Amino acid sequence: MPIKLIISDPKSVKRIKQCLEQNNQLNKSYKIQKCNDKFEIFTNLPEITEEFTQYHYEIYEERPKQAEITLESVIKKFLNLKNVAICNELVIPKRWSIYPPMILFNSNTFDSQPWQELFNSISSHELFTYIILHQQDVFGTSEITHIAVNKPIIESDIMRRPFNVLPLYGDFGPATSFDNPTEMDFSNAFWCHVVQNGIYQTWAPRYTMFSRGNIKEKKRVLETCKNLKGTVVFDFYCGIGYFSLSYLKNGARLMCWELNPWSVEGFRRALEHAKYTYLIIRPDDNFSYQQYQETIVDVIIFIESNENIPKRL
Repeated sequence: MPIKLIISDPKSVKRIKQCLEQNNQLNKSYKIQKCNDKFEIFTNLPEITEEFTQYHYEIYEERPKQAEITLESVIKKFLNLKNVAICNELVIPKRWSIYPPMILFNSNTFDSQPWQELFNSISSHELFTYIILHQQDVFGTSEITHIAVNKPIIESDIMRRPFNVLPLYGDFGPATSFDNPTEMDFSNAFWCHVVQNGIYQTWAPRYTMFSRGNIKEKKRVLETCKNLKGTVVFDFYCGIGYFSLSYLKNGARLMCWELNPWSVEGFRRALEHAKYTYLIIRPDDNFSYQQYQETIVDVIIFIESNENIPKRL
């Protein structure tokens, strides 16, 4: 059986750990533990070696390794419980994005033909419920209540609306107007969120898109465009505040334009969450440069095409 080193001097712990790691002698299945003001470092050594003879040690019994719980193992276990064989054509997702309380899988996974054929013989709701029950082991979270598949957006749609977000599990809210939503529509819709670079963003996935790939550019904005107090940033296509919120965090004031009212609502909710002040201008609202000078808010959002910028200013 292997030994664990008992270290009294906390300053020695890091050095000993590094030495064990370099020689592949550290048992990484165990964290360093503190017991009675002493530190226990678990090794793979069957006996004490010369460089560690100055330290106390004890033999320990390794706990049996548990099989890793994966999405594939959970699905296979469910199918086994249902006495259903898994076919070779069935693609089990390897990647996903978590936007609490939603998990989003890539296209050609649960929406593919083999899966649709499988769902003719088993309940998709039961399968997804079973997956949700094991979410802590598989996804490392307990916040997931909704499952969807992300299909490509229609490139010709200038409002970049996610017509092809396919809800699979959970209540995504009633189908309602894209162009003229009411406050009740906003209230009844399903919203998810993400925190990137310490910035909270939220959106209704049935009515507006989210691009996870923008995170590096957002970080670049935060790191290179600092100390923006006294600066006004114009965002001609702000969406849910993808980049605007980064400029805002660095002290800028914002003038933003966005066509999709659902995106504006998501942006507004993020501003509320961060306690920023804002003013929303609709197409029929009057607005002049004098009003801008008299309006002391962090963000002004125009729900209209950015083609109207010259007329507004």
